[in-house]
Amino acid sequence: MDNNTIAKIEEILDYKFNNPDLLITALCHDSYSVLHEGYTSYQVLEFLGDGIVGFIIDDTLTLLHPNYKVGDLTGVKKTIVSTKPLSKTIKQLQLDKYILVAKNTIVTEKICEDVYESLVGAIYRDSSIDEAKRFVLRTLKPLIETQTKENSIDYKSTLMQKYVRSRCDFRTVNVTGPAHKPMFTIGLYIDNVKVAQAEASSKAKAQEECCRIFLTKEE
Repeated sequence: MDNNTIAKIEEILDYKFNNPDLLITALCHDSYSVLHEGYTSYQVLEFLGDGIVGFIIDDTLTLLHPNYKVGDLTGVKKTIVSTKPLSKTIKQLQLDKYILVAKNTIVTEKICEDVYESLVGAIYRDSSIDEAKRFVLRTLKPLIETQTKENSIDYKSTLMQKYVRSRCDFRTVNVTGPAHKPMFTIGLYIDNVKVAQAEASSKAKAQEECCRIFLTKEE
């Protein structure tokens, strides 16, 4: 990655790296690093950034909504810190075209989510939590401002109440991804009939998404 490309990315991020190698690593998928000597996968930075993004959003939401219960805060958080919104943010910033992947590797939503988190980890490692927070709040501000308790529906509770006389259960269909951040594919079954399937970074998120898909389909 040449200096001109690095400068363009830094302009998008509104942050100039003291150590540009951290930026390159934050954009490097493991499919690329295994084929190119001297490149390191973003996995460690993504692991770091995942925790930092979660902390920043937790801190921000508890300050914005001091009267919310934990369940309410969790509901709002999951609409901000999940695959779709984080990957959408990367695409809106047009950073997806700079992600380093092997020739035949498709830049998926999951990869974009990982890169968002690895960039946050890289900014933190290069400078401070304050700079990481500035980036997170700048890029996720629209989501933070629009997500409230009213539009954060608990689909799982809604489904359980609606189908209280039926047998509703969730079954793990598949588990993929690295050990530190697996992806769970969960199926929703009502009276032993599979009615929806979803994939997410935790079983709880996948279950909630299954319920959302099924209830939305019913409308």
